[in-house]
Amino acid sequence: MKKAIALFVALVLMLGLVACAASTGNATSATNEKPAESKTEGTTPKADEEKHEDVVLECYCVKTENLEAWQELEKRFEALYPWVDIELITLEFSSGSSEFLTARIAANDLPDVLQVSQGTTTRSLIDEGKMDDLSRFEVSKNIPEVYRDLLTYKGVLFGLAQGAAFATMYYNMDILEQAGWTTIPTNWDELIQCSKDVAEKTDAAPIVTSGQHTTLLYFTPELIAAQNAGLSQNEYEELFKDGKFDWTAYPEIEAKLAEIQPYFITGAASMVEDDIATMMADGEAAMALAGNWTAASVCSAIADAAGGMDKVQASLPPFNNAGDAVWASVAPEDGFGITVDPNRSADEQLALDTFFEWLYQPENFCVIQNSSGSVPVLTTLSDDQIKLPEPIVPVVAPMNAASSILMGFNIWTAEYKSAASTVLLDWISGNATAEDAVNTMWTAEQNYYLNK
Repeated sequence: MKKAIALFVALVLMLGLVACAASTGNATSATNEKPAESKTEGTTPKADEEKHEDVVLECYCVKTENLEAWQELEKRFEALYPWVDIELITLEFSSGSSEFLTARIAANDLPDVLQVSQGTTTRSLIDEGKMDDLSRFEVSKNIPEVYRDLLTYKGVLFGLAQGAAFATMYYNMDILEQAGWTTIPTNWDELIQCSKDVAEKTDAAPIVTSGQHTTLLYFTPELIAAQNAGLSQNEYEELFKDGKFDWTAYPEIEAKLAEIQPYFITGAASMVEDDIATMMADGEAAMALAGNWTAASVCSAIADAAGGMDKVQASLPPFNNAGDAVWASVAPEDGFGITVDPNRSADEQLALDTFFEWLYQPENFCVIQNSSGSVPVLTTLSDDQIKLPEPIVPVVAPMNAASSILMGFNIWTAEYKSAASTVLLDWISGNATAEDAVNTMWTAEQNYYLNK
């Protein structure tokens, strides 16, 4: 995985990065201006002169922080294809999943485009034949093989990745300076001391994260485990998938979970991902444990609270022991996929296929890319079409150099996810001990391992 991400580091670190002309905030509507020609000329389906029925396409892949970007793309596409109405549905996370999507699955009424990952919901949909194989699209060739493999299940390429995802710690340096820190923590002991100083010397909480976003909730135990078990990424993952990674065999995991628990903001268990940016914008926390995919919103929030982007820093979470290298938790960022519906008309399927191929053209996709600030994986993006939030740029090279662990959702079962999430929510709230957490995760892993 690191090699694949490294393909883009040179591109990112050229620092000639500027927003694409079509990025949110300075884009010209396609109603008034013809979109630039694709850099993969000939791959975008063209509108024909025939009359089509009016078609509505539902897109359930829109995060709050990039809604404006999607609205811009909606205008562009509808200007090119007036017979198609793109209906955007904003993602609503609750306990790591969406009540909306659950209801739609039960009603056998899936949106046309979904945000997807290697999670249990997506796997179930594939098992039921409800997710399209995207290898039939020409644009799928512009996603590196490693990212295609990570969004493939039972031979079905069910999603095309938005970018490279990794766990990130964000810092409000104004608050850290009040606590006596002019530099960010670089290892576990410094992180704990910094958290203690923030708690004692400022009005802010040390760390905010989202308990209701399961991936973020799991960052802490999985990174502690990765950095203290003395295993390689592959060794850890294979043991876990075989139900043989014994959480209780490493006392340091339990000790560190106990040590950091008091420093999470009160109410973290009930917070959704969007709450992180809100808390940072209000100056309620000094540090945020989140994903790089929210870099744009979180960095802007910290800058608003601290008085400028120069007061914002980011790093890989410093869960490493002093003298040891830091680890990264990585995955392909959730991709976009297409659902299968045998009742679609020919025009509905044509509209959907046309939109999906159009979406992954670089001059279009950079609008979404830049609105979230994630590290790109679409190989057709040029350097002038990529913009990363300034604080995230210095993190890319360390991320590529770090030993890495695959984010947990890639290797969980539904039963393990449920048991681990329940006990970790109790742990982060102070209602369960670190011992309870490691014991429950070890028991659940043995009972519900992936390769069972």
